Amino acid sequence: MKISISQLNKQVFNKQFFLILTIICLVIISTFLVTINTSYILWLLVGVVGGLIIYKPFFGILIYVFGLPFEALTEMLPSFTVLKAVGILTFLGWTFNLLIKREKVKFHLSLWPMIAYIAVGLASSLWAANAATVFWREITIIQLVGFFLLFYNMVKSQRELKLILYSYTISSLIVAIFAFRNFLLYPMERQVPFLSYQNSNFFPASISVPILFMILLFIHKKGLKKISWFVFASLGLFAGLISQTRTFIVSFLTSMSSMIYFSKGKIKKIFLVLAIFVALVPFMPKGLYNRAISIPTAAQNPKDRGTARLDIWLVSLNIVREHPLTGVGLNNFRQAYLTALPETGGIVRYKWSIEDAHNIYLHTFAELGVFGLAIFMSIIYIIGRGLVKAVKRLTDKSMKIYVELALVNFIFMLTYGFFVMIHYRKFFWFALALAAVISRLSLANKKLRHN
Repeated sequence: MKISISQLNKQVFNKQFFLILTIICLVIISTFLVTINTSYILWLLVGVVGGLIIYKPFFGILIYVFGLPFEALTEMLPSFTVLKAVGILTFLGWTFNLLIKREKVKFHLSLWPMIAYIAVGLASSLWAANAATVFWREITIIQLVGFFLLFYNMVKSQRELKLILYSYTISSLIVAIFAFRNFLLYPMERQVPFLSYQNSNFFPASISVPILFMILLFIHKKGLKKISWFVFASLGLFAGLISQTRTFIVSFLTSMSSMIYFSKGKIKKIFLVLAIFVALVPFMPKGLYNRAISIPTAAQNPKDRGTARLDIWLVSLNIVREHPLTGVGLNNFRQAYLTALPETGGIVRYKWSIEDAHNIYLHTFAELGVFGLAIFMSIIYIIGRGLVKAVKRLTDKSMKIYVELALVNFIFMLTYGFFVMIHYRKFFWFALALAAVISRLSLANKKLRHN
């Protein structure tokens, strides 16, 4: 008697099979690691988690997102963290489930320009001054695109989306509490927000989704829940302000402006959040207050110049003029900057130790030329267009908060990227993947109701 693959899946690849697989993985990993004198309990846990992720790859995504604010604390080897290990296990689990036909590939339209972006970056090694650095950056981009693909395929329902967002919110609140603790211990210093490893430019962006999510929950919820979310959102805002980066202030105000437009009827609550945001600024370290009020005049101040960003942009534009079509090659900005800086006129503040253009659009233009920039912008356009469609066709009230969150955070990230290099950071790609998933779920819900 012939048995089809689908019948074989039902008969063999059932829950019992995966439980057995989990136990086998646990035994093999634990046995191997005990032989090299590694902590048994720790690696026993790794074995359990690994088996669970192979069985249900969604758990891998859940753990991955929860760990985003803590990644650098989990470094196992140089440039290799526990979070990356979780990502690899999740990919293997997803691949395994594809092979046994428990999963199907969902392909978002933006993946095509992402693949083209990888190809152009790889091709740039042919003309880059340092080809080796191109390949290191390529590895990062491939990992980020892989994360986008996994997230888009793993989050299939509104329930799973909630789990992801609440998981991320919990971990971000933990980080915010540590930031508040640091502020109490060192109130007069420009304190790195969470422990010693975090860059204060990246920290606020890494918790932007939870901050905006909590604000939206406060705006749309009723009763005691509304009060609790207001308190949590205030704590998140406080943690973001402690970083003392003006980019966060500008990006947050921009995203809140868009929230006013899309959350009509909730204007009073939005202005209450803005009032709290403004009221928190004077209680921050003196440095933040001075930096906040200097925003309108930063460009004219020769000692400021947006922390020399205007001068860095001038040099970057000079690089673009020299290499408009091909760019200088992926991850080759630093060397090109050192060459172009003495030749650039109008510089007020000379900054020699610069790794990037402090602008994701200008940086991409400088490294990959007009074609690379066009590909990158097409990724932004496709995902943004999907969000706009979701907003226009939104009829499911249960998805309203999530659609607004995706759009407002999308605007936040695009604004933030105008001043800080974030497009090789996981939280930026999480924002893209979140927008793509929420657009798909919103439109899918509408089709189900229509049918």
